[in-house]
Amino acid sequence: MLAHGRALLAENEHTTVVTADFREPGSVLDHPDLTALINFDEPVGLLLFAVVHHIEDDEDPAGILAAYRERLASGSYLFLSHFVTHGEETRELEKVMLADLGRGRFRTLDEITAFFDGFDLQEPGVVYNPLWRPEEPLTETMTLTERLVAGGLGRKA
Repeated sequence: MLAHGRALLAENEHTTVVTADFREPGSVLDHPDLTALINFDEPVGLLLFAVVHHIEDDEDPAGILAAYRERLASGSYLFLSHFVTHGEETRELEKVMLADLGRGRFRTLDEITAFFDGFDLQEPGVVYNPLWRPEEPLTETMTLTERLVAGGLGRKA
């Protein structure tokens, strides 16, 4: 898949593919292919869609995110989405993910919100995905599926 991605991007001088372990921020942020394209002295957007829930608690996800935050210039944005725990309702699903993928932690809304430490959360804050600026007010109670993923957007002051 990596070879295919690189082949697709070979003629695009504004995009690259980097092979690095997200849990090692230096290996990502200091990668020469990345630094050739992105100036981290200027505001950037860091999109962590379906990434952080794959970092185990003992791998210090808050510390990893702090390392990324420290490298971002003031005015940068962080978008993050994450699986949300609902106790017994999601316990079996989390077990299946761990068994099949080896990773996939569900966390509370408060735990997810804490990942935005050092960022000013933008309205509406960390919310279930259907509540992120809906075009029309939701009229029905959300299903468990609709409450499985939450996300938020923060701006570094």
